[in-house]
Amino acid sequence: MIDIVLPSGNESSFIEIARRIGVRKLCFLYERIPSNTYQAPKDIEIITGLLCSEKDIHKNKGKADVLFLKNPSRKAVEQGIVDCIYGLEDTPKDYIHQRGSGMNHIWAKIMAEKGVIYAFDISLLKSKPVVWARMKQNMKLCKKYGVGFRICSFAMLPHQMISADQMKAIEQELLRG
Repeated sequence: MIDIVLPSGNESSFIEIARRIGVRKLCFLYERIPSNTYQAPKDIEIITGLLCSEKDIHKNKGKADVLFLKNPSRKAVEQGIVDCIYGLEDTPKDYIHQRGSGMNHIWAKIMAEKGVIYAFDISLLKSKPVVWARMKQNMKLCKKYGVGFRICSFAMLPHQMISADQMKAIEQELLRG
């Protein structure tokens, strides 16, 4: 399993916790790529991700292993430059008669066409209970249209990471819906 985390100079702590909880791949997601200040381990694969804005996508292409966009516009996804998106469920509120999950069948088709992966941000569940239903809806769309997805903690602190077993359990529960 891979987990996406947001380190701030504490990469070695994330690596240590990842060893303990059974995570074999870590993606360090940065807003700006820092100088390499940690010792890359042999037992855990480290991937560097860059969180960029829509206007900076072209400028940042090739600066990291994976380009991320949080809650992007459809136009940014259609360009196919971004590798992974997340945060579509983090909308202010639902509509009267339907969920505002942020994804629809058109988004799902475009993401499948362009090979864009969707990352489910589990940290949103702690702040908003309604996010679970939005995630279930987005998971159905990902499954139906063949969109690649990942369940990730997006932890800012090492103790906020979730184990590989917990990620698998959350994935199974979302797929059941």
